[in-house]
Amino acid sequence: MKKFLYGIAGAVCVICMILIYPIGIIRTSVESHNGADGRISVGPLSAEAYTEQYFVPQFSYLQKMSIAVTYDVIQDENAVVFFTIKDSTGEEVFSTSLTASEFNSSSFYEFPVGISLKKGEQYSWTVTVESSASEQISLLATLPDVITPVENSVLYYNGEFTSSAAVVDYVYGTLPGKSHILTYYSFFVTIFLLAVMVIRHLPGKNSCLI
Repeated sequence: MKKFLYGIAGAVCVICMILIYPIGIIRTSVESHNGADGRISVGPLSAEAYTEQYFVPQFSYLQKMSIAVTYDVIQDENAVVFFTIKDSTGEEVFSTSLTASEFNSSSFYEFPVGISLKKGEQYSWTVTVESSASEQISLLATLPDVITPVENSVLYYNGEFTSSAAVVDYVYGTLPGKSHILTYYSFFVTIFLLAVMVIRHLPGKNSCLI
């Protein structure tokens, strides 16, 4: 029985350590976003007309992203906004959709992305709209002279180059530093040793109560 408990305690300790690193269940958020001024709209968007922003991630794990669209009124309550991230080969690495009415015009909408990317390589993300009406929904972008995240490179509308960049907020998740990882590991090892001491002092099967 004690050997079984030792095994359980050891397995829990190892799993906790692996969750810290390399899986990275605990991450520190690093944010990279646009300034608030000098905004314009790029669109309108449809199933055929789309925006495509190329970007180069500065860290290897993208936790969240926020984009903003602008409109006066949604004509079709079932209109859908599609958001897709692709790697340099054009392979889709993330995709989601939501009704256009879930966006507040000219305000950030946050997508919980949660994917690993290759730091320093080029990726792109696209936004399209599917609707039964002629929606005037556009992506919010910046004027050429407005500060934009270092990640952003070029923005295309319907395949044509624009001199703007998307209004966007990239939120990365970075792993703890080596000193923090060692601190976490030391904590779990200490808990494991305490568990071993407790198990060792448990009564054996031949013990009896008087």
